Amino acid sequence: MVAIESAPVSAMQDTSSAELLSELNSKANRPNYWKWTAAGGLLALWYVFSTGPEWITLVSAAVLVALTIYIAVRDTVAKTSVLFYELDSANESAFEALHEAFHTLASCRKAWRIDAQATVHDRKYHAGAGSVVRRKDAQFGKGLPPMLKSNLEVPYVKSGSTSLYYMPDRVLVYSPAGVGAVSYKDLEVSGQSRQFIEDGAVPGDAEVVGHTWRYVNKNGGPDRRFKNNRQLPVALYEELAFQSTSGLNELYQLSKHSLTARVRTEVRRMSSLLPA
Repeated sequence: MVAIESAPVSAMQDTSSAELLSELNSKANRPNYWKWTAAGGLLALWYVFSTGPEWITLVSAAVLVALTIYIAVRDTVAKTSVLFYELDSANESAFEALHEAFHTLASCRKAWRIDAQATVHDRKYHAGAGSVVRRKDAQFGKGLPPMLKSNLEVPYVKSGSTSLYYMPDRVLVYSPAGVGAVSYKDLEVSGQSRQFIEDGAVPGDAEVVGHTWRYVNKNGGPDRRFKNNRQLPVALYEELAFQSTSGLNELYQLSKHSLTARVRTEVRRMSSLLPA
């Protein structure tokens, strides 16, 4: 299997994003002081409980809970960034169109991120497929990145610990290592409809274009040497890739097909409105 993965998010930034990324990453790395408060308070509470009267223990517990909640709220405020957008008519129209394109992606019954793929050398044992993939569930939707407040909801795609948020001016890439950014001018969208031999359940909105066998002969018929050689559906899915020269490399599979062109058109439209 050849892994399909993006470069470290630290490489994904341009000059216009440097200040924002510095703020987002520094706030993300800020400690949660409420945890220290809770841990130290529990130790103190245990000491009071073992040495003092019951009423002091109850008062101390109430104070500890109140103090922990107060510091947790302070931590949340300190770790949250605010982005406020004022869009002119052209940018507002383009961003709405991008939302609509991603709404089409989100309407798919099923979406996956392809983590790795490999070429098949003996198709007989892989239902006649020329390649195999390793994939995990993905989710398209709209919302905001963690610890970020804004006056606009944005399209996103999440899979595992990696999330892409399509802001009006850039794409923010969230991973366990931090936050990166990709300009729309650097974002490449590609993809195509592709037949996929489905070994699991076929989503309800997928188009089944044929069938094959788990173990197949060269003529397409079942290999009778194998017991329980079940028939498998061939579905027409869409593969959608987001890439950039800074290292973004995300490949998704969707249960509907013929979706790439609209997304690519709207991303290019967003790029055309950015300053040169």
